[in-house]
Amino acid sequence: MDVSAEAPKQQVLMRPLYLSANGPRFNFDGFLVPAGEPRDGAFTGYVQIFRTGGVEIVDAGILAGTIPSELGQPRQFIPSRKFEDAVIDGIERFLEFQKRAEVFPPILIMVSLLGVANFELAAAQGRFFGPIDRPDLVVPEVVVEDSVPMLPHC
Repeated sequence: MDVSAEAPKQQVLMRPLYLSANGPRFNFDGFLVPAGEPRDGAFTGYVQIFRTGGVEIVDAGILAGTIPSELGQPRQFIPSRKFEDAVIDGIERFLEFQKRAEVFPPILIMVSLLGVANFELAAAQGRFFGPIDRPDLVVPEVVVEDSVPMLPHC
């Protein structure tokens, strides 16, 4: 069964995490939703629905934040709460898509932040934590064993 055929019917669930969708279309792998405005011929994110039911989400838009620092160099940061909310919302939407497309558990969820060395985590009231001490943060995977769970919001 080609699960990607269901994607155009469920486009409300196919939004990228942080960027806006830009010209959804079928491709060799399934259904692609490019995200953001293209720079140098490439988009800054995408949602790829594979024919098998797998979903891959890439969204560099949330890493675009910078503010001036005391040293004159821009300070790169990840807006922690906005990132957390976007990931939780995205997981809930894509699990709902998989349920509607009849992709059944177990489902593996993986979150990675790539190229984030020296970024800081921005919290409320202008507080920052960091800098991040490694290039990539790869969070241990989570296996969803049963129907769509409700994820906790902090």
